[in-house]
Amino acid sequence: MEVWVDSDMGADDLLALQLLENHVKIAGVSLCFGVTTLDQARRNASGAMLAFGWKFPFFEGFPRALSGDCHTAERVLGATGMRSRGRMLPRCPDMVRMDAIPEFWCWLEKQRKAVILALGPLTNLAWAIENRPDLWDH
Repeated sequence: MEVWVDSDMGADDLLALQLLENHVKIAGVSLCFGVTTLDQARRNASGAMLAFGWKFPFFEGFPRALSGDCHTAERVLGATGMRSRGRMLPRCPDMVRMDAIPEFWCWLEKQRKAVILALGPLTNLAWAIENRPDLWDH
């Protein structure tokens, strides 16, 4: 089985990806804001790729809320979106690819039955459905 993951790359998503990688093929991970900003989600994803040796691709998703303001959980979870008592993900060059939505559409077109794990605030999926409703009919 192959799965697409939509994530805001907080600590809960980090754990979910660690558990998931041993059981299914992760086709791709689209990133969005949520627990933190999209830029910080990119940094979290790059650090996790380095720390855990993840080879599945991460893609930058839709950059803002579909309507209204972008709200994050930084006031609760801190600037990284991951509370810690000291140990953090390594800092490294950005390894996140651009254009999650076209990659997601391409992946969907190849699936007979798509499995999507939505961990983020659904902005990427909502934009993808709104702009390509034909992909949800099969």
